[in-house]
Amino acid sequence: MAGTGSLTLHPRTLRGQTLLAVFGVHALIIPLFFGGLVFFVNQAFTAQFVNQIRSETRLFASLIPSDFDQDAAREIFYASAAGSTLLSVEILSKDGDVRWTFESPMVSNAPPAFQEDFLFGGHGDDVYFIATPLLDADGEPAAQLRLAFDETPTLEQIAIVNRRAALLTLGYLVLTLLLAAYWIGRLNRPMRALGLASRRVASGEFREAIEVRTHLPEILSLASDINHMRAELLRNTDEMQHMAMHDGLTGLPNRALLTDRVLQAMAHAQRDDQSFALLFMDLDHFKEINDTLGHGVGDQVLRQIPGRIQPLLRAGDTMARLGGDEFAFVLQDADANTAVAIVERLVGEMKSPFEVQGQQLHVGQSIGIAIFPEHARQFDELLREADVAMYAAKVARRPYAVFSPDIDPHSRERLELVNELRRDIERGRLRVHYQPQVEIGSGRLVGIEALVRWHPDQREPSAPDEFIPIAERLGLMDALTRLVVRQSFTDFAGASELRGTTLSINLSASNLRDPTLPGYFADMLREFRLDASQVVLEVTEHECIVEATNALEQLAALRAAGFGLAIDDFGKGHASFNYLKHLPATELKIDRSFVADMAHDRHDHSLVAAIVALARDLGLRVVAEGVPDGTALDLLRKLGCDRAQGFYIARPMPMDDLLAMLAPRHAEDGGPLLPASRALGASESGGGLGIRTEARATVATEHDNGAGFT
Repeated sequence: MAGTGSLTLHPRTLRGQTLLAVFGVHALIIPLFFGGLVFFVNQAFTAQFVNQIRSETRLFASLIPSDFDQDAAREIFYASAAGSTLLSVEILSKDGDVRWTFESPMVSNAPPAFQEDFLFGGHGDDVYFIATPLLDADGEPAAQLRLAFDETPTLEQIAIVNRRAALLTLGYLVLTLLLAAYWIGRLNRPMRALGLASRRVASGEFREAIEVRTHLPEILSLASDINHMRAELLRNTDEMQHMAMHDGLTGLPNRALLTDRVLQAMAHAQRDDQSFALLFMDLDHFKEINDTLGHGVGDQVLRQIPGRIQPLLRAGDTMARLGGDEFAFVLQDADANTAVAIVERLVGEMKSPFEVQGQQLHVGQSIGIAIFPEHARQFDELLREADVAMYAAKVARRPYAVFSPDIDPHSRERLELVNELRRDIERGRLRVHYQPQVEIGSGRLVGIEALVRWHPDQREPSAPDEFIPIAERLGLMDALTRLVVRQSFTDFAGASELRGTTLSINLSASNLRDPTLPGYFADMLREFRLDASQVVLEVTEHECIVEATNALEQLAALRAAGFGLAIDDFGKGHASFNYLKHLPATELKIDRSFVADMAHDRHDHSLVAAIVALARDLGLRVVAEGVPDGTALDLLRKLGCDRAQGFYIARPMPMDDLLAMLAPRHAEDGGPLLPASRALGASESGGGLGIRTEARATVATEHDNGAGFT
């Protein structure tokens, strides 16, 4: 592998590819270069041999006497053969008869039969034959001289040259590959270091800077880019880890980090045989600040709380925000007395008013105290005990309470209530009531809103304000929503009297985090043979803001499927117009707090008028909630509001009661009518739609507000 620096390299590595390229190039160039060189050297040897033979032949021809004295000829050739490659000599007469022959004493074997050569090695017999005429005194050919020369010495020289050339070629190639391997190795080391660093970064180990020893500017630039990427990843990771473990509004640890701190405190307390305290704090009447002054003011109050409380805590203690107006504290090495002393200082600090936008706001608190391991040994149980103590303090109107099994009967009842709620949701025992929604201009019933009701066994009916927050805290909102959807779809699909109307269903924040929600509604439509246009899904402004990313994605998918989308409690949020342009809404529902006093408060009247005008400009249907009387209904009609609902029109009721109260006639377009006894829009003294039926089996009040499930 290239990573080991070995010469046994995989051909797909950088070093292997480079060496293969070097070898391939030299495999083409070296044979051509050295082959050409050998060829020319061989040609030079053979040319030298042939020229020498021809010179000697001419010399012999000139030295042989004209009378062909054999002794003289033998002496000449004998002397020449001693230092030459001469093998044999033949002198032929003019007629071709052999007159005289001579063989070199240096040769043991007779040369082959004469075959004159014109090229070196022409006949492959290692003998070069040449013939030349012998002239008489008159210059006429008198005989023919034939000579045979040995080619072997020259062939041996050529073979030596070829071997040396081959060795030189091989040596050159090996040396080239070694040098290439060395230089590629020098390049590969920093590249390998970068590769290892990249793998460390990919595996999450990017807190150490990457150092590469090289002088190559390209690799240094690459290392710098990777270091920059590493630094950005480190920064983003730290930010994401902080966001995952901290509350975005206050910067305090969130529930996840609180859980980790409690588990650490448990391990520490068990090891050292100590105790610690877990506090649960809920702000009193904080909802009134949000409802009256807006969530923006409420958020500013929440941001100021850590600055007040954290200086009162000790080093090692933890303050966390669980959500909404709920906070928790981990007090290390603290028993009940230590925890109470710290809580009393905290309560004293909270008595000072909070100043927001020039207003002084007084915010109370209820704090529950639970001690580990005295009250519980598991995190969930400890948090539950602190929660129970907090509710005991709230009921007793005390600033704090320490948990005790018999601290307050209400706490035990609440625990039983929590367990019963979980059981009844799982068994589908909660019931859905329906509040009519009418068209203001005609009085025709155009829709119904599904509202959940709960009747615990052997208890008074529980208002949504009481059990909806519990369901949210227990993570039961998805199950509760599905219960409402199935029951309301069953009732709506089976009521032919409601043809032409719509069914409104509320969604919670947890629903907007569920990626399976669009698919679930599609399955329910198919099961009950309903069309998406018959269903309006309601979400509050606050939920859209808190779950901004999830909300936009989920609501866009639901709107694309054909569902109507209503923004519930419009006007209470602190970013209404900013989010309105992004939400795929079809309907605005004016919050009841503006409608209730619009006949007596010109500011509320102006706000309702502005919301109606805004909805008109945006092409949205506008619905007024909580219509209190005929005067408000008449004002809404004059402002151009499309629809209305509220106790003045009709209370929420079971489906059977709703169908029973519908008039046995329909409007011209087939829509059902409520049995209005007085003219629509009359003054309060003269009445209005005024369906004064006391809704049976309902505990709702005009100010019910249960996170959109009332």
